Amino acid sequence: MLKAAVLLLFLSTLSARDIVDKAYNRDVPKSSMAKSKMIIINEKGEAREREILTYTAEIKGIRKSLIKFLEPADVKDTSFLHIENPKGEDEQFLYIPAIKKTRRIAGSQRSSSFMGSDFSYSDFEKRDVDAGEHSLVREENYNGQDVYVVESLPKDEPDYSKFVQWIRKDNFVPVRIDFYDKKGNLIKRLEVEKLENIDGYWISTRTVMQSLTKNKKTIIEIIEIKNNVDIPEKYFLPQNLGKI
Repeated sequence: MLKAAVLLLFLSTLSARDIVDKAYNRDVPKSSMAKSKMIIINEKGEAREREILTYTAEIKGIRKSLIKFLEPADVKDTSFLHIENPKGEDEQFLYIPAIKKTRRIAGSQRSSSFMGSDFSYSDFEKRDVDAGEHSLVREENYNGQDVYVVESLPKDEPDYSKFVQWIRKDNFVPVRIDFYDKKGNLIKRLEVEKLENIDGYWISTRTVMQSLTKNKKTIIEIIEIKNNVDIPEKYFLPQNLGKI
Protein backbone atom coordinates (compact mmCIF):
# COMPACT_ATOMS: atom_id res chain seq x y z
CA MET A 1 0.00 0.00 0.00
CA LEU A 2 2.80 2.39 0.94
CA LYS A 3 4.62 1.70 -2.34
CA ALA A 4 1.45 2.35 -4.34
CA ALA A 5 0.82 5.60 -2.46
CA VAL A 6 4.37 6.82 -3.09
CA LEU A 7 4.03 5.95 -6.80
CA LEU A 8 0.71 7.79 -7.02
CA LEU A 9 2.24 10.85 -5.37
CA PHE A 10 5.17 10.75 -7.79
CA LEU A 11 2.92 10.52 -10.85
CA SER A 12 0.66 13.32 -9.70
CA THR A 13 3.60 15.72 -9.43
CA LEU A 14 4.95 15.12 -12.94
CA SER A 15 5.18 18.18 -15.15
CA ALA A 16 3.86 18.16 -18.72
CA ARG A 17 7.45 18.07 -19.96
CA ASP A 18 8.20 15.08 -17.70
CA ILE A 19 5.20 13.21 -19.10
CA VAL A 20 6.18 13.87 -22.72
CA ASP A 21 9.80 12.96 -21.98
CA LYS A 22 8.74 9.62 -20.50
CA ALA A 23 6.52 8.99 -23.55
CA TYR A 24 9.20 9.88 -26.10
CA ASN A 25 11.97 8.00 -24.31
CA ARG A 26 10.21 4.94 -22.94
CA ASP A 27 11.90 1.57 -23.06
CA VAL A 28 11.94 -0.04 -26.52
CA PRO A 29 13.78 -3.07 -27.93
CA LYS A 30 17.35 -2.52 -29.11
CA SER A 31 16.25 -4.07 -32.39
CA SER A 32 13.17 -5.63 -33.92
CA MET A 33 11.87 -7.20 -37.10
CA ALA A 34 8.15 -6.95 -37.83
CA LYS A 35 5.86 -8.13 -40.61
CA SER A 36 2.82 -5.90 -40.97
CA LYS A 37 -0.21 -5.09 -43.07
CA MET A 38 -0.83 -1.54 -44.23
CA ILE A 39 -4.46 -0.98 -45.21
CA ILE A 40 -5.28 2.30 -46.95
CA ILE A 41 -9.01 3.15 -47.02
CA ASN A 42 -10.13 5.99 -49.30
CA GLU A 43 -13.14 8.34 -49.12
CA LYS A 44 -15.40 5.74 -50.75
CA GLY A 45 -14.47 3.05 -48.25
CA GLU A 46 -12.37 1.18 -50.79
CA ALA A 47 -9.35 -0.56 -49.29
CA ARG A 48 -5.87 -1.26 -50.63
CA GLU A 49 -3.76 -3.69 -48.67
CA ARG A 50 0.02 -3.78 -48.60
CA GLU A 51 2.43 -6.10 -46.86
CA ILE A 52 5.56 -4.62 -45.33
CA LEU A 53 8.64 -5.75 -43.44
CA THR A 54 10.19 -3.35 -40.93
CA TYR A 55 13.69 -3.62 -39.48
CA THR A 56 14.60 -1.34 -36.57
CA ALA A 57 17.87 -1.16 -34.64
CA GLU A 58 19.89 1.13 -32.44
CA ILE A 59 23.42 1.30 -33.85
CA LYS A 60 26.08 3.27 -32.02
CA GLY A 61 23.39 5.22 -30.21
CA ILE A 62 21.49 6.08 -33.42
CA ARG A 63 18.00 4.67 -34.06
CA LYS A 64 17.49 3.45 -37.63
CA SER A 65 14.47 1.93 -39.40
CA LEU A 66 14.02 0.24 -42.76
CA ILE A 67 10.58 -0.37 -44.25
CA LYS A 68 10.47 -2.72 -47.23
CA PHE A 69 7.28 -3.28 -49.23
CA LEU A 70 6.66 -6.93 -50.11
CA GLU A 71 3.23 -6.83 -51.80
CA PRO A 72 1.41 -5.98 -54.05
CA ALA A 73 3.38 -5.88 -57.29
CA ASP A 74 3.08 -2.11 -57.87
CA VAL A 75 5.00 -1.32 -54.66
CA LYS A 76 7.08 -4.50 -54.28
CA ASP A 77 10.74 -3.84 -53.30
CA THR A 78 10.15 -0.15 -52.57
CA SER A 79 12.20 0.64 -49.46
CA PHE A 80 12.18 3.54 -47.01
CA LEU A 81 15.09 4.25 -44.67
CA HIS A 82 14.80 6.55 -41.66
CA ILE A 83 17.85 7.53 -39.60
CA GLU A 84 17.35 9.58 -36.45
CA ASN A 85 19.71 12.48 -35.91
CA PRO A 86 19.82 13.62 -32.26
CA LYS A 87 21.66 16.81 -33.23
CA GLY A 88 19.59 17.92 -36.20
CA GLU A 89 17.17 16.89 -38.92
CA ASP A 90 16.60 13.16 -39.37
CA GLU A 91 17.72 11.56 -42.63
CA GLN A 92 15.23 9.82 -44.91
CA PHE A 93 15.75 7.89 -48.14
CA LEU A 94 13.36 6.19 -50.56
CA TYR A 95 14.43 3.45 -52.98
CA ILE A 96 12.26 3.29 -56.12
CA PRO A 97 12.67 -0.08 -57.89
CA ALA A 98 11.14 1.09 -61.19
CA ILE A 99 14.11 3.41 -61.77
CA LYS A 100 16.54 1.54 -59.50
CA LYS A 101 17.46 4.73 -57.68
CA THR A 102 17.57 5.94 -54.10
CA ARG A 103 16.34 9.46 -53.41
CA ARG A 104 16.83 11.54 -50.30
CA ILE A 105 13.60 12.93 -48.88
CA ALA A 106 14.29 16.65 -48.49
CA GLY A 107 12.72 18.78 -45.78
CA SER A 108 10.23 20.35 -48.19
CA GLN A 109 8.96 16.90 -49.21
CA ARG A 110 8.34 15.56 -45.73
CA SER A 111 4.83 16.95 -45.47
CA SER A 112 3.74 14.83 -48.44
CA SER A 113 1.97 11.48 -48.17
CA PHE A 114 4.08 8.42 -47.44
CA MET A 115 3.37 5.91 -50.21
CA GLY A 116 -0.22 7.12 -50.65
CA SER A 117 -1.07 6.60 -46.98
CA ASP A 118 -2.43 9.03 -44.39
CA PHE A 119 1.00 9.21 -42.77
CA SER A 120 3.39 11.88 -43.97
CA TYR A 121 7.14 11.41 -44.05
CA SER A 122 7.44 13.83 -41.14
CA ASP A 123 5.17 11.62 -39.00
CA PHE A 124 8.03 9.11 -38.76
CA GLU A 125 10.35 11.63 -37.14
CA LYS A 126 11.10 11.48 -33.42
CA ARG A 127 10.58 14.96 -32.07
CA ASP A 128 12.86 16.49 -29.48
CA VAL A 129 11.08 16.99 -26.16
CA ASP A 130 12.52 20.48 -25.85
CA ALA A 131 11.54 21.47 -29.39
CA GLY A 132 8.15 22.54 -28.07
CA GLU A 133 6.22 23.85 -25.11
CA HIS A 134 4.04 21.36 -23.23
CA SER A 135 1.06 21.86 -20.93
CA LEU A 136 -1.11 19.38 -19.05
CA VAL A 137 -4.68 19.99 -20.21
CA ARG A 138 -6.39 17.45 -17.94
CA GLU A 139 -6.33 13.90 -16.62
CA GLU A 140 -9.13 11.54 -17.63
CA ASN A 141 -10.18 7.98 -18.36
CA TYR A 142 -9.83 7.09 -22.03
CA ASN A 143 -11.04 3.71 -23.31
CA GLY A 144 -10.82 2.30 -19.80
CA GLN A 145 -7.32 3.62 -19.05
CA ASP A 146 -6.19 6.58 -16.97
CA VAL A 147 -4.37 9.07 -19.18
CA TYR A 148 -2.72 12.46 -19.19
CA VAL A 149 -3.94 14.79 -21.94
CA VAL A 150 -0.99 16.96 -22.94
CA GLU A 151 -0.91 19.82 -25.44
CA SER A 152 2.38 20.46 -27.25
CA LEU A 153 3.20 23.59 -29.25
CA PRO A 154 6.23 22.90 -31.48
CA LYS A 155 8.75 25.68 -32.02
CA ASP A 156 10.10 24.82 -35.49
CA GLU A 157 7.53 22.53 -37.10
CA PRO A 158 6.68 23.12 -40.78
CA ASP A 159 3.46 21.08 -40.86
CA TYR A 160 1.67 21.28 -37.53
CA SER A 161 0.83 24.06 -35.08
CA LYS A 162 -0.16 21.81 -32.21
CA PHE A 163 -0.29 18.21 -31.00
CA VAL A 164 -2.61 16.91 -28.30
CA GLN A 165 -1.61 13.54 -26.85
CA TRP A 166 -3.50 11.07 -24.68
CA ILE A 167 -0.68 9.37 -22.75
CA ARG A 168 -1.38 6.36 -20.55
CA LYS A 169 -0.36 6.81 -16.93
CA ASP A 170 0.73 3.21 -16.39
CA ASN A 171 3.20 2.86 -19.27
CA PHE A 172 3.47 6.34 -20.87
CA VAL A 173 2.37 5.11 -24.31
CA PRO A 174 0.53 7.77 -26.36
CA VAL A 175 -2.71 6.03 -27.37
CA ARG A 176 -4.13 8.99 -29.27
CA ILE A 177 -2.56 12.01 -30.93
CA ASP A 178 -4.51 14.86 -32.54
CA PHE A 179 -2.66 16.88 -35.19
CA TYR A 180 -3.53 20.53 -35.93
CA ASP A 181 -2.47 22.41 -39.05
CA LYS A 182 -0.90 25.87 -39.12
CA LYS A 183 -4.36 27.50 -39.10
CA GLY A 184 -5.31 25.65 -35.92
CA ASN A 185 -7.62 23.14 -37.60
CA LEU A 186 -7.75 19.52 -36.42
CA ILE A 187 -6.71 17.56 -39.51
CA LYS A 188 -5.45 14.13 -38.42
CA ARG A 189 -5.84 11.71 -35.56
CA LEU A 190 -3.65 8.75 -34.69
CA GLU A 191 -5.16 6.08 -32.43
CA VAL A 192 -3.63 2.92 -30.98
CA GLU A 193 -6.42 0.37 -31.24
CA LYS A 194 -4.37 -2.55 -29.92
CA LEU A 195 -1.46 -2.37 -27.50
CA GLU A 196 0.39 -5.49 -26.38
CA ASN A 197 3.19 -6.24 -23.95
CA ILE A 198 5.62 -8.34 -25.96
CA ASP A 199 8.89 -9.45 -24.33
CA GLY A 200 8.40 -6.76 -21.69
CA TYR A 201 7.93 -3.93 -24.22
CA TRP A 202 4.68 -2.13 -24.97
CA ILE A 203 4.10 -2.49 -28.72
CA SER A 204 1.34 -0.83 -30.75
CA THR A 205 0.16 -3.77 -32.83
CA ARG A 206 -2.77 -1.99 -34.49
CA THR A 207 -2.52 1.73 -35.23
CA VAL A 208 -4.94 3.89 -37.21
CA MET A 209 -4.16 7.28 -38.75
CA GLN A 210 -7.25 9.19 -39.87
CA SER A 211 -7.28 12.16 -42.24
CA LEU A 212 -10.29 13.87 -40.70
CA THR A 213 -10.75 16.50 -43.41
CA LYS A 214 -10.71 13.90 -46.19
CA ASN A 215 -12.56 11.00 -44.52
CA LYS A 216 -9.67 8.62 -45.17
CA LYS A 217 -7.61 6.39 -42.93
CA THR A 218 -4.61 4.08 -42.88
CA ILE A 219 -4.33 1.04 -40.62
CA ILE A 220 -1.00 -0.56 -39.74
CA GLU A 221 -1.37 -3.94 -38.10
CA ILE A 222 1.58 -6.04 -36.97
CA ILE A 223 1.24 -9.71 -37.93
CA GLU A 224 4.48 -10.96 -36.42
CA ILE A 225 7.31 -9.34 -34.48
CA LYS A 226 10.66 -10.50 -33.12
CA ASN A 227 12.53 -8.32 -30.64
CA ASN A 228 16.24 -8.00 -29.90
CA VAL A 229 17.33 -9.89 -33.00
CA ASP A 230 20.60 -9.50 -34.89
CA ILE A 231 20.17 -7.18 -37.88
CA PRO A 232 23.23 -6.46 -40.04
CA GLU A 233 24.31 -2.81 -40.08
CA LYS A 234 24.41 -2.94 -43.88
CA TYR A 235 20.58 -2.99 -43.90
CA PHE A 236 20.62 0.66 -42.86
CA LEU A 237 23.01 2.03 -45.49
CA PRO A 238 21.32 4.16 -48.21
CA GLN A 239 23.49 2.61 -50.94
CA ASN A 240 22.17 -0.86 -50.04
CA LEU A 241 18.45 -0.16 -50.23
CA GLY A 242 17.99 -1.90 -53.54
CA LYS A 243 19.97 -4.94 -52.40
CA ILE A 244 18.17 -5.90 -49.16
